[in-house]
Amino acid sequence: MSNSKASKPRQKNTAEMKSNAGTSIYNTATASGNFLRIPIELNHYQWIDGFKIEMFILFGIIANKYNPKYGYAFPTHYQLMAEYNKSINVLRSHIRKLVEVGLLSVQTANTGNNHCYVPHEPLTKEEFFKKFPCAKRNYDKKMKWIEVRERKDHGKLRESHEDPEEFSF
Repeated sequence: MSNSKASKPRQKNTAEMKSNAGTSIYNTATASGNFLRIPIELNHYQWIDGFKIEMFILFGIIANKYNPKYGYAFPTHYQLMAEYNKSINVLRSHIRKLVEVGLLSVQTANTGNNHCYVPHEPLTKEEFFKKFPCAKRNYDKKMKWIEVRERKDHGKLRESHEDPEEFSF
């Protein structure tokens, strides 16, 4: 009985770069222009149920408006909606989530939609997973899935090349 994997014809790797950028390559060492400063530690917060990656941008918008002289940022909801490109309901929901996870404090004003925001430094990975054990479980589950998937894909890659030893991961 023949092994079907052994009888597969080998395919040459023909990877090519596809791009429609039309601009220079972005290099963090030489980049110029205006930037939102966003702490890399925010990356851990994506493992909290209901937290969305786009909330990093909202945090960055608010944090970059922080005025140390006053001790808070005070963009209106209208300014935030314009910069964040979200409806008032989504904006409010995302602000509530940032408050819930401890990244933002909000002082509501009695006039209109102008509030005062205080952005807080994100927790370190160790502090974060200690405070949010459910996020740690989500993270561990996803890392295990990725590990299994990666092993399968590397096995397929080895099979498709003439010298499988060349791909020792």
